[in-house]
Amino acid sequence: MSQSSFQKPNYLLGATYDAPVHPAYSRQARHTEVYYTSWYINKGRVLIEQSGERIIGESGNWIFFDPMCPRAHRFEDQSEIVSIRFQIRWHGLDYLPPLIPVRVEQDEADSPLLRVSRQLCRLNPKVTEGKPAPLQAADYCHQQAVFYEWLSLWHQLRDRQAPETGLGLEDPRVFTIMDYYRDRISIQPIDFSALQQAVQLSRPQINRIFKSGTGLSLHQWLVSRCLDEAQKEIRKGKLSIKEIAAQLQFYDAAHMTRWFRTQTGRSPSEWRALQSEAH
Repeated sequence: MSQSSFQKPNYLLGATYDAPVHPAYSRQARHTEVYYTSWYINKGRVLIEQSGERIIGESGNWIFFDPMCPRAHRFEDQSEIVSIRFQIRWHGLDYLPPLIPVRVEQDEADSPLLRVSRQLCRLNPKVTEGKPAPLQAADYCHQQAVFYEWLSLWHQLRDRQAPETGLGLEDPRVFTIMDYYRDRISIQPIDFSALQQAVQLSRPQINRIFKSGTGLSLHQWLVSRCLDEAQKEIRKGKLSIKEIAAQLQFYDAAHMTRWFRTQTGRSPSEWRALQSEAH
């Protein structure tokens, strides 16, 4: 696979939120997300713990999180935030490498990033009986236009925070490994014998090439894919937890529930219930 086959990123807008912090999210134990998350602290403060580091965000701060970075947080009572969550899909990755640690940035109340963030939040679909109403074509296009304006500002800031961020991986063999797992989303251990035969690389080469190219171990990447797929199916609500567990090759529903709680801090049913309640 050559450099010419690289794909442009696909950006997927998640939940947006401009209000007091929902009680369900005011305190969160160690968890992992597949979203890029940006918080503007409009009122109050938050304590964040990531990789043993304690970080405080206060009124007037933006806080930026990359996906797949385990963290915990605790908001002060009566805190208010603007929250924008989105995903990047790029040639099998759910992010653009490199992943960088949590960042805190001071911002002005009338900055373009905050202004467009609030505008994006105002474009949330109306919620009726706990379910968002479908967007009309014109409304969807308007929302996407504002979203891409926001992304442009976000990328400008990120480029200053991490100048090495860009589109491209030096070793195309990373994509060969990813292609092998394109239709193999599973929680089961890595079958290195089959993978080595398919990609014609040794196990040490696979581990070194993948970690160097993506910033994640192959195991971490596969776990993130499994979490993303589990959350998508749970959010849809068409399959039972038992069916999702079987699809992702967990031993049983209890195994998946324990794993999901470890990843997100909540059981699948708790996580699904919160999707319609808060950001």
